[in-house]
Amino acid sequence: MKYSFPAGMRPASLEERKQFYEREFRWRKAKRWIRSFVKVDTGRHSGIVKEGKPELIMLRPERDLRERLLHYLPEDVYYDRNTYRSLNACLHCKTFFGKIKNRYCWWVCPNAIGQELAFDVDPENASPDIRGSIYSFTEEEFEVARKTTIELVEWLKERFGTVVPVYSGRGFHVVVKGQDGLGLEERQALIDELPERLREMIDPWVTRGNIRLLRLPYSLHGLVSRVVTPLKKQDLEKTDLLTRFKPEYL
Repeated sequence: MKYSFPAGMRPASLEERKQFYEREFRWRKAKRWIRSFVKVDTGRHSGIVKEGKPELIMLRPERDLRERLLHYLPEDVYYDRNTYRSLNACLHCKTFFGKIKNRYCWWVCPNAIGQELAFDVDPENASPDIRGSIYSFTEEEFEVARKTTIELVEWLKERFGTVVPVYSGRGFHVVVKGQDGLGLEERQALIDELPERLREMIDPWVTRGNIRLLRLPYSLHGLVSRVVTPLKKQDLEKTDLLTRFKPEYL
């Protein structure tokens, strides 16, 4: 599939992914974001894969995350936002490992005790009806996403303590710390409370918890060759974010 990206963005080759995880990956900082499990996408969007067919692979808890990523050379890396009573119980759960549809397990499973609250702001939401691929976007759409994220962060800071924006490579994630205990109805009420201009730019299924995975900060977004990076407020206010977080191979 062909994608259209601004600012010289392009898919990373296997050798470039290897170079990034050997030389640049800040694995100690990345591990601070990992709550339980990590999932890797070996190359479903670009078709660039180390071996076999592209697939999603759930990694069991490992001490050496960098070693595992160098083994798979993934296009994308995600962390599980859920918190669990027992990781061992998840390891033996057919639902969790996808043999049964598993996206909503945290709502009903007694082993899942909460989920990190997060918002996903994607540039394609600025004009969803005019593209050939949901992953393509323009610089103008990115600017809408950036300004929306600034507004969203300020709106959330009026209600919660620690709010962390993250550049996801294409758009932005906004993570709210300390709100794992919010249930489905409370999350939906929060979405409904958002001003319409903000609500239209987020992916509500991320906030509700339908999707429990989020890009791992400090990993490589291999489809666009950008490093997933937590931001400060002053970072969000800059207009050069599309070119600031390039890996060394560009």
